[in-house]
Amino acid sequence: MIRRFLAKRRANKRRWAVQVIRQFVNGFMKRNEPLNSANEKFLGFVRFHYLMRLTKKLPKSIMDKSWSDAPASCQEVSVISYCFDSSSWQL
Repeated sequence: MIRRFLAKRRANKRRWAVQVIRQFVNGFMKRNEPLNSANEKFLGFVRFHYLMRLTKKLPKSIMDKSWSDAPASCQEVSVISYCFDSSSWQL
C-alpha cells in the first residue's frame, strides 16, 4: 500500500517536471515573439538572470565604461539602466 502511494507520488512529480520543462523549451523557441503566455516564464527567467548578472558586473569607477551585453528581450532595460548608472556618477 505504501509503495503504491509513493510510486504514484513520484509519477506525479515526474509528470509535473516534464510539463515544466516542455513549457520552458516552448518559451525558448518563442523567445523572440512578443510577450505571451507561452514565453512569459522563460522571458521572466532571462530578465531575472540578466539583472542578477548586471548587479555583479557593474562598473566600479567613473572611467570604466564597460557594460554587460543584454539579451534581446532586455535591450530597453539595459539602455535605461546604463543611463541611470551613468547619471548617478555625475551627482
